[in-house]
Amino acid sequence: MRNAFLIIGVCLSSILFSCKKDKDKEQVSTEAEKTDTADSTLIADRGWPREAENKGTKLVYYQPQVDDWKDFKELTARVAFSLTPKDGKQVLGVASLKAETLVDKDNRSAFIKNLQVTDIRFPALDEKKVPEMEKLFKETLPQSGDPISVDRILADLSHTKSPPKGITAKNDPPAIFYSTNPSILLIVQGEPVLVPVEKSDIQYVVNTNWDLFFDKTTKDYYLLVENIWLTSKNIAGKWTKTDKLPSGLSNLPSGQNFDDVNKMIPPPSSGAAPEVFYSNKPAELIAINGSPKFVKIPGTKLLYIDNTENDIFADENKGQYYVLLSGRWFKSKELTGPWSYASNSLPADFAKIPKDSPRANVLSSVPGTQEANDAVMLSQVPTTAILKKSDAEAKVKVSYDGGTPQFKPIEGTKMQYASNTQEKIIKVGDLYYLCFQAVWFMSTNPNGTLENMRFCAQRNLYDSAKFASIQCNVCNANYNRYNG
Repeated sequence: MRNAFLIIGVCLSSILFSCKKDKDKEQVSTEAEKTDTADSTLIADRGWPREAENKGTKLVYYQPQVDDWKDFKELTARVAFSLTPKDGKQVLGVASLKAETLVDKDNRSAFIKNLQVTDIRFPALDEKKVPEMEKLFKETLPQSGDPISVDRILADLSHTKSPPKGITAKNDPPAIFYSTNPSILLIVQGEPVLVPVEKSDIQYVVNTNWDLFFDKTTKDYYLLVENIWLTSKNIAGKWTKTDKLPSGLSNLPSGQNFDDVNKMIPPPSSGAAPEVFYSNKPAELIAINGSPKFVKIPGTKLLYIDNTENDIFADENKGQYYVLLSGRWFKSKELTGPWSYASNSLPADFAKIPKDSPRANVLSSVPGTQEANDAVMLSQVPTTAILKKSDAEAKVKVSYDGGTPQFKPIEGTKMQYASNTQEKIIKVGDLYYLCFQAVWFMSTNPNGTLENMRFCAQRNLYDSAKFASIQCNVCNANYNRYNG
């Protein structure tokens, strides 16, 4: 009997030990699964852009442009970034990178290691500050442990190896004026849009690029060019200098867009009147200070005109002039025109303009250059301005001629604009938008009264404001209407 109990005891011990062993295996297996899950989470692509900080320096870097993935082990790429030093201003740049990759096929992620910065370029930065910014960038950029989706890399690589075909665009040249005398270009988009100046007979032309006024009493136009006042009966006619202004111009409100105008009232006595070129549609002005002075560009057959702010070149080989206007190249046999589109047929010498040339700025508009590629990269970096909301709102004062707001439809849209005020106010449904000094404001009332309204812009919420201000580059943000 004793032996029987002993046998039973041994059997029970074996069974219990076996169960415990199986339980331990199950626990180990569960922990392993948790570890695998955690590892998978760690190496997942966390999206773009990404941020990094180091000792107060903030770096925001965007999805890399992949140039090559040699043997799927060595990655060469370029990345656009914004760098904000501690207590400093934001600068934009493009960095060329090289790194080794370890690929996790199951998670389709590439793990970055041994990252090298091969080149850094700051297109708009003073050369003296470049070494300091380069140092800060290298210190702040993560050197490893920053995974990228394999699918992102392959898609980008495919795009690089087989760039998409360009779309057909209308590139007819605008009206291009030419002058060797002091001159300005006055553009009024279509017919003049006149809005009243409060408590005066003066109206302000809002759809123009200069300070332009109209006196309802005398039917005269008045144009302020720098520190010179000009007048004309016909907006498209001849303009003459004047030292006498209508009394209504002395009543321009302060604290608004008229501050610079008020400084020129009464008119200064010195200065000569410039020539005025008028256009009621998009146009450009080539203004040269006297006869053209040509300067040879070393290593090329190109010359540039030195005594002008325009980028104008002459090609000795083809006997053509080239000018860069609003990002597009045009060519002509004569400086006076006619001009035709030339961006896709620039001479190869344009890409050879030295980086230290006084006209090196055009390289960003020369197809195929590093500067042009960098410009495309930097276009994905949003530029924002930080302002104090209460200060911006305090400057806004809206008044309507006659007291009651009047709105007219904007052709081709469901929007309306305020026609009897000098401010730029747009009505969309039952909401009103005002663009004032490059800042957008929003209200439920055309006079600016806003109570208990909430909206979302760049992840910030502003509540119960007279005006809710937003930066112009987020004017298409989604708004939570009212208390939504």
